[in-house]
Amino acid sequence: MATISIARPVYDDKGLKESFAKKDKQPTPSLSDRTKQKWQKFSMKEQLKTWFPISTWLVNYDIKGKLLGDVLAGLTIGVVNIPQGMAFAALTLLPPVFGLYVSFFPVIFYVLMGSCHHQSWGGFGVTAIMSGDAVSRILDAQQQSSVAPCVVDSNIGTTIPFETLSPNNSETTTLQPGTGDPDNLDTIVDVAITITMLAGIMQVIMGLLRLGFVSVYLSKSFIQALTTGAACHVITSQVPRALGITIDRFGGPFSIVWTWVEIFKNIPNINWATFIVSAVSLGMLIGLAYVNDKFKDKLPVPIPMDMIVVVIVTILSFAIKINEKFQVQIVDEIPLGFPTPKLPSPSLAGSLMIDAFAIALVTYAIDISLGKTIADKYDYKIDDNQEMLASGVANTISAPFLCYISGPSLARIWIVDRAGGTTQLTSAINCVLVLLMMLFLGQLLEPLPLAVLAILLIFSLKGMLWQVRFLPDVFKQSKWDFMVWLFTVLTVVFLGVAIGLFASLGFSLILVAIRLQLPSFREEGKIEGSELFLDSKGFEVKVNPKYTIFHMESSLCFVNAVQFRKKLMAVSGVEAIRGSAKKDSELKLEIEEEYALMTNEEATQTPDKQAGESEDDTPDGIATVENGNPPTKGDVDSNSNEMASSSSKEEGNHLGEGRGKVIIINCSSFNFVDLDGSRLLASIIKECKTKGVRVMLAACTGSVHNTLMNSGQFDDVTDVFYPTLLDAYTSPQEEEGEEEE
Repeated sequence: MATISIARPVYDDKGLKESFAKKDKQPTPSLSDRTKQKWQKFSMKEQLKTWFPISTWLVNYDIKGKLLGDVLAGLTIGVVNIPQGMAFAALTLLPPVFGLYVSFFPVIFYVLMGSCHHQSWGGFGVTAIMSGDAVSRILDAQQQSSVAPCVVDSNIGTTIPFETLSPNNSETTTLQPGTGDPDNLDTIVDVAITITMLAGIMQVIMGLLRLGFVSVYLSKSFIQALTTGAACHVITSQVPRALGITIDRFGGPFSIVWTWVEIFKNIPNINWATFIVSAVSLGMLIGLAYVNDKFKDKLPVPIPMDMIVVVIVTILSFAIKINEKFQVQIVDEIPLGFPTPKLPSPSLAGSLMIDAFAIALVTYAIDISLGKTIADKYDYKIDDNQEMLASGVANTISAPFLCYISGPSLARIWIVDRAGGTTQLTSAINCVLVLLMMLFLGQLLEPLPLAVLAILLIFSLKGMLWQVRFLPDVFKQSKWDFMVWLFTVLTVVFLGVAIGLFASLGFSLILVAIRLQLPSFREEGKIEGSELFLDSKGFEVKVNPKYTIFHMESSLCFVNAVQFRKKLMAVSGVEAIRGSAKKDSELKLEIEEEYALMTNEEATQTPDKQAGESEDDTPDGIATVENGNPPTKGDVDSNSNEMASSSSKEEGNHLGEGRGKVIIINCSSFNFVDLDGSRLLASIIKECKTKGVRVMLAACTGSVHNTLMNSGQFDDVTDVFYPTLLDAYTSPQEEEGEEEE
């Protein structure tokens, strides 16, 4: 076994600075100086390269090595993004054609500004349903003033007055742009594009302010639970469409429960033709998914399941005239060409602000989570702030083109990876296919049954729903993360995505505070012949009776300061010599006079000598002078406490369970110390000093050391800081050896 042998002096804070501190260290520049330096280094050309990463990778594009893979991946993503976008549009209560818009306009801007080479932008189920919840809330508020009762058309997701229903047919009419209920459609579009622009503006502002770090507050467990809960809402919303039934729309907490109650109530009203279409589509998807998984190593690219199912069912629907013969709802009219731009409604901004913020946060969290996963796989870096900016610009500029909120997709990024895509050229090719569909080929999808889009959505979210399988593993790995996971998924499912998001964020922060307030404490000992200090309960270590080495595995702040002091005093035994103060003023004066006679050298007696002196048993409880050395102040204080307690008959002046009079606090786990923590450490040091106990702070990080020194609590405290545990452990022994010599 390799060995380490190091010979060096013992350093305290003062000695370390005298030996190694840089003599020519430059002072920290002021804020104005730093701003001036950054401005002088500012280059618009470099800034444009940062804002538009395409300018970097496109000029160095490897045509021979990457073009074929990007083209194949782009074609595959294009045929997947079109039906997915149309299906996601239904979640926002918009007609399917709006899915084409969101698969084109925001994708262009992400191609220009996105820093993740494999990310596939477009429709995103989780944020689409969050947008749909906001639309439903606004519609409900407007309809409360309406006299005519309404029902929801599950095939479109919009409300239809009863007067438009056929008395002999439970099916409702299909709402398309310019038909059905134009007032409701206008409101739906207004809400959808307004919330998209608001979320985009928020992301742009946060990106420019470089607030990308907010993603650290969204743990992996939190994101998994959030997407799982949202998937439950998406699937629930699509079940009526897949069954061909019409149910009432519910909003607010527990809406998912009442929706399922209505679904079961309407089972007798199932349109069996729609049910058969859904079953056949689902069977085809399952079969194609099996082939993809079984032969994934042999297939050059994954089979585009979504588009194959869409094409086959659309052809069958057109041939059979399924809408006319069996009343199966279809996509119907798809207008060709670009949509007429429309500005968002400023009057809706106030009521949608919270929804927009939640959507902006979730979109960014999923983007960063997926982006970093794929970037780590291929060993490149993505820029958190640039991703925030790219997402914001994509949503802000595309909102007037009738686009609902856009985002990344786990399924699409997986397809890009499997198909060999390596750059954002894949998304550019996707845009070309969608453009052809918008301008020329869109009408080919008019016979497509809406039930197929519902099945595509349900099937695409199976991965999110199946994340629940990780729950047992999370429980084994961390009970804290398990609580976050369970609380998040339950609140999202039963209270809604937006409410669940903020409630779960609050719950996560509360758990962090609890963990800070209830940290782990341990007493450490030294492995003989080494510099290692380990937990005395879990390892065979030497616990020196003259030392208490105390370690708290957390930062020291106001939430755990009281607990820290309580545990430290109990472990070190300092509490054992804290008696009630004697009210006899003569005894107090006597103690003060004896302490005043001691010299500075005698006041810093070593732990071994102090322990030896305190072992003398004196009948009256007063420490005696041994070998010509006067008692330390700690001995005097301790003996005065013993005299103050008439019932105290203990021998000696020991600390707790035989501990000596040196306490070493291992500060290596302190990531930070706040002002309350600084005051606590200073008060502990001063209190212990009056009892003859020396306190040493070992292994402080640079930031913690600076915080403590800048707090003003340690101005009159010396010989406290040591760079390592070994220095702190060895220092009293060397001092004792020097005195004995």
